[in-house]
Amino acid sequence: MNCAGSQDIDIRFNISKIIPEATSALTIRLSNLSGGHSGADIHVGNANAIKVMATIIDDLSDEYDLFIQDFTGGTVRNSIPAKASVTIAVPQDETEEIKKSLLRIFENQKSLYSKTDPDMKIEITEAEVLKALGYAQTQDLIHLLRALPSGIIRMSKEFAPVVETSINLSMVKTFDNEIVIEMMPRSLEDAGLAQIVEDVRSCCYLLDNVEVETKNLHHCWSSPSHNRLIEVLNKCYKEVSGSEFKITAMHAGVECAQFALLNKNLQLISVGPTILNPHSPQERVDIKGVEQMYITVCHALAML
Repeated sequence: MNCAGSQDIDIRFNISKIIPEATSALTIRLSNLSGGHSGADIHVGNANAIKVMATIIDDLSDEYDLFIQDFTGGTVRNSIPAKASVTIAVPQDETEEIKKSLLRIFENQKSLYSKTDPDMKIEITEAEVLKALGYAQTQDLIHLLRALPSGIIRMSKEFAPVVETSINLSMVKTFDNEIVIEMMPRSLEDAGLAQIVEDVRSCCYLLDNVEVETKNLHHCWSSPSHNRLIEVLNKCYKEVSGSEFKITAMHAGVECAQFALLNKNLQLISVGPTILNPHSPQERVDIKGVEQMYITVCHALAML
């Protein structure tokens, strides 16, 4: 069993706000996307709500002047964003036409992700005109969100069809003086993790008002395919379930990686029941598998 390492990336987009003249405000809410675990589900191709929203606003900005008041998306760092919202100031005399354009642009995105996110929906409501980013900063933010990598970077040759390296554009939060963009890269290789982090830095360095901070580095973990612990657990599991373990890598982090750093002589294994759609509204676990794993571990501990 191998697992991916990860690191947290915080991007700080420093802003200054203005009050656009002769504008009205619209709030656009994108919801009901499939979401999912940024490690276990990154290969599925589910839409990222932040990316979809940035695309919608970018396409709209090709037709109309607009100013971003607030951009919010995602809920936790290790989950693919299933919702996002943005409030924009737009020309007062074009508000109704802009609403129609938003619906048309949204339908293009919904069609693109019809197989993975069939329930995606959009809501457009009128809002209060408040301070907003200037035109240039609005464009910079949109283009940064579209340019940042998100999704699969590379597949593993050793553990096909497991993902080797990926990155999740996890959250966007708007504050008075900055917009914070949170990302989470993963890799089965420490070098792959370092490389994607530097790719994000390089993208951000194209803008003068952006700072990048990295924290919470978790190294990947590599286990031998056979040792005494694996043999005992496999034997017990076969007795309980009638099947053998599938020994593989996973594109997510497990606690074994931290234990291995502290003591390289430990025999480690990460086991568990089948979990479907983790970190999504559809998350569930195989109840029978929970019972089987509990009995397996109890029997194995008695033998070791």
